[in-house]
Amino acid sequence: MESSSKATPDMNASSQLSPRPAQLCRIENELLDAANDLKNRRRVIGTLLTLEEMLNPVEEQEIGQSAYTFEGGDEEIVSTVQHELDIQSGKVIEISDDKEDDDKEEEAELNAFSTKDIVQFCQKLERLCFRHGYEDSLAFSGQLRRFRTHLVKQVT
Repeated sequence: MESSSKATPDMNASSQLSPRPAQLCRIENELLDAANDLKNRRRVIGTLLTLEEMLNPVEEQEIGQSAYTFEGGDEEIVSTVQHELDIQSGKVIEISDDKEDDDKEEEAELNAFSTKDIVQFCQKLERLCFRHGYEDSLAFSGQLRRFRTHLVKQVT
């Protein structure tokens, strides 16, 4: 890259297929000149990168499958965005493969409820059992009442 005449084989192949715009050549030369200027001022340690290395750094090369690669075009982008919105709004529940993360999230959700909240929730469930119940709802309602009583005793 020390001179502006260096180019990678890929760049030469593409330039042979179609002429390169003058603006592109000018900008590439300016970039190379700026890099050489930095090297001359001792602001660059080691060897200069080639033009290809500057424009397409190894760190940015795709490793594995990216979450933002959409081979299906606009339709796939729209469906992915819609899915994310559905997850945020609660229409869709995302299931994670990582058991530990699920356990930690569930524990955090459970800790978010106070004993008072749980007692109120039990009361609501009892009422719903009577309103929309079926033959086994009376037994469930009784279990809820016992659990609610247990919680109240713990608090007091």
